[in-house]
This record gives sequence, structure tokens and C-alpha cells, in this order.
Amino acid sequence: MTQQNLWQKFIQRIKVPLEVAGLFIAIILILRDVGELVIPMIVRDLPNINNSIGEKTLFPSGEISSEKELGMREIKEKRFNSAISYFRQSLNLKQNDPETVIFLNNSIAQAKKINQNRKILKIAVSIPANGEPNIAAEILRGVAQAQSEFNCGLAEISLAIKDIQHQLNCQGSLNGKFLQVTIFDDKYQPETAKKNAKYLVKQKDIIAIIGHYSSPMTLSAG
Repeated sequence: MTQQNLWQKFIQRIKVPLEVAGLFIAIILILRDVGELVIPMIVRDLPNINNSIGEKTLFPSGEISSEKELGMREIKEKRFNSAISYFRQSLNLKQNDPETVIFLNNSIAQAKKINQNRKILKIAVSIPANGEPNIAAEILRGVAQAQSEFNCGLAEISLAIKDIQHQLNCQGSLNGKFLQVTIFDDKYQPETAKKNAKYLVKQKDIIAIIGHYSSPMTLSAG
């Protein structure tokens, strides 16, 4: 199955959760064909890119539980099984935290890759975490719901959060593949969005970007 067909199947899965979240998210597909990029950009190393798969929060002003702090430490140290446990504990205390749901799913994906040699599909989402944090959280809510459905099923993730003793059973989708989401903060600033876009184009393993919140931001990103 081609990378494009894989992405089309994911879009079918993500469509309903994003509609439920009431969001309009432009999806920019970055596909590689014979090693070349569809979107031509001049790329160079760019510092100060604020992103995370779980090693840090992009909402530093928000209240962070000690369990989430421990989970972020564990994912940074690549101890993904223990990261899963801590993120589940954090969500058990505060279920309405979509960033932590994404961190949990990313830990599951990495653990499956290490323990069972499962393939990971990587995408990115751009949010205005430090510009419009409430809007950013709503965007993540839709993405987290779709990622949970893709990796484990919503019922399984919900049970894993409510009952931290439950043995998590995630089988992935598309023949056992798992989805990892990297979160990028564009700060609701066109220049930051453009800088992030240039960085993302260089990342050959990221197959798609979800974002941005507004049309001017998307146009600025190219």
C-alpha cells in the first residue's frame, strides 16, 4: 500500500472526530515521491523550534500534575512503558487534557515499535499554544480523539484512563501501524509558522501536517 493510500485511510478515520470537535483544520499533505518533496522550499537548520512528542509540555502556564511531569521525564529518557503508566495516572486525575492523551498515544506507539517492531506513521500538528491556548487545546482535542481511535480505539483508551489497572490492549490500524503526533507551537505568529514549516519540510519521516488555526497562518507557512 502506498504512503498516499495510507494517508487517505487515516483521513477517513480522522474526519468524524474533527467534525465532532467543531474545528476547521486545513490539512497540508507532504508526500515524498522518489525522494523529492512535493512542496519546494529552501531548508536550512533553524533554531528555537518549539515542539514535543511528550518530553515537554507546550502549555507551561497551565497546571501540570506530578504524574504528567514524571511521564514527560520518562518519555524523554525513552522509557516508554513507564511513560504510559504515568500518563494514564495523570489522565485518571485530569481527563480533560488532550495534550496528555497525545503524549500517551505517542508512548504507546514507541513502545509497540520497540517491543513488537510495529511501524509508526508520523504526522505533525501546529497549534497557537502560547498565543491562543484555549483554541490550541480544542485543536489538540480533535487530534487526540482521532489518534486514540487509530492506535487503540476510543473505548480502549477511555477504559485505560478510567481504570489504571486495566491491561492496555492496542492493535493499531492499517495492518498494525501506530500513529505518532508531534505538536508544534506556532504562537499564532506568521513568522513562527513559516519557520516551523521550513523545519518540517526537512523532516522526511513526517508525512503530513495538520494546521493552522487561521488562513493567514496557513498562507504564511507556505
